[in-house]
Amino acid sequence: MASRSVSRDPWGRPIVEPGRLTRAERVVLLFDAAGVLAAGQALERYAAIYLGSALLEWLGKGGDLEKILGVRPERGSRLRAEKIVALRARDRLVVEFAARAGSDKAAVRIMQGSAPCPEDLAGSLAELREMGAPASESGIRKARRRLRGQG
Repeated sequence: MASRSVSRDPWGRPIVEPGRLTRAERVVLLFDAAGVLAAGQALERYAAIYLGSALLEWLGKGGDLEKILGVRPERGSRLRAEKIVALRARDRLVVEFAARAGSDKAAVRIMQGSAPCPEDLAGSLAELREMGAPASESGIRKARRRLRGQG
């Protein structure tokens, strides 16, 4: 999920037009918006404008909705939207696991089996292993950076 630097407000929300977001950022924005709508809640203004404008264009002119939303993978890319969402979920779990373990080093030791796994982390550890999560400090740092939108 490579990305370029995007100006964000203090709460981490993008403050540029959606066309300047990376594809991965648009996928995440769309995923989050879908969750909000499925919960019967109102979208934040930014997401509402992005989604509403794209839907109006699609309904008015037709065409490929993935392309209009800006989430269509580049030709030859295997990184589909569902994979971006799965990677984000994995990154969140990795970062949460490290925080609950006390540090990145402690998390790595637990994930690599050189330290015992506390009972309250056993379920998360099994899930991380099933997901093929990184078991290194650099992998945890990269997951944290991706979640912050820095690459």
